[in-house]
Amino acid sequence: LIIDRLLIGLILVAIGFGFNLALEDYKRKQIEHQFYLERKLEAVNSIREAYIKAFNTYYWTTISDKDKAKSLLFRGEPDTEYHNTIVNLGLAVSKYNILLSRYFFDLATANTIMLEGIYYKEPIKRIEYREFIHDISDIFSNQCRVELGLSSELQEDQSFPFEKFEFEQIHIKGAAHFLDINFEKWKRWKKQNK
Repeated sequence: LIIDRLLIGLILVAIGFGFNLALEDYKRKQIEHQFYLERKLEAVNSIREAYIKAFNTYYWTTISDKDKAKSLLFRGEPDTEYHNTIVNLGLAVSKYNILLSRYFFDLATANTIMLEGIYYKEPIKRIEYREFIHDISDIFSNQCRVELGLSSELQEDQSFPFEKFEFEQIHIKGAAHFLDINFEKWKRWKKQNK
């Protein structure tokens, strides 16, 4: 009788111990997951903030008044600010790339290169890219939500398919070349998806 009670007690202790181990493991995994999500939120917010600054600066430099655009070209004021916002965007994307999905990283990199390509265009010519940049900005904003798990609305096959590139090509041919290829591709894509 005492041995039976002792055996039942040991079984209950073993079950309790096993349950406690499982509970602690679950808590540990939840803490790790929460830490990862917080870092990912920080990464996406930093990249999005840098993107918004570059996007807004681009829009500021695309003045419809050609006389103002010509004067900006000679003063160089928006170009310096615009260049700095692009550099900061590139740094943010590079800093957080290990936390991002491959698709989001590629999309953020392509958007950075698009904005850099526009930097090399004359201010007067930048105006023609406004709708293109607006569209890819919307896609990027939606993908930020997807990356954080806040939406499943945008999938890879629903967004504009940027021309694939290697970084060596960008260094050889330049960001403006990559911009022009994608701008022409976007025009065709836009017609097909109306």
